[in-house]
Amino acid sequence: MSDDFSVEIITPISQLDMGNAEYLRLPGMSGLIGVMKNHASALISLGIGEIKIENSENTQYLSTSGGVLDFKNNKAQLLLESVEKASDIDIERAKNSQNRAKERLRNSESDKLRAEISLLKALNRLKVGNRS
Repeated sequence: MSDDFSVEIITPISQLDMGNAEYLRLPGMSGLIGVMKNHASALISLGIGEIKIENSENTQYLSTSGGVLDFKNNKAQLLLESVEKASDIDIERAKNSQNRAKERLRNSESDKLRAEISLLKALNRLKVGNRS
């Protein structure tokens, strides 16, 4: 008997069939969320963070800026604002984004909340990108 479930990712610009997973780890709004086969149906808000998709063949890491997990009938549908595979992340660009966000935080006239969110996104992209 198989211990996996299907994972699909939908963003405003793409749709990705990620295949099957035995374990899915997601950045919930209050911490990490783990999902396995036969998980109860759930609709869960996701924050900025790392997505980990594990199956018997490999482990994939992705970066997201948030969204929603809709899990039912052993199908995980991730509706995300954005997503990047670890291997697709441009580390240099992420470092530049991090530096720009830090500079905006030092500037008293900038929008602090927006700069903090930009910094979190850049740090997450660096973390995930360094896994490839």
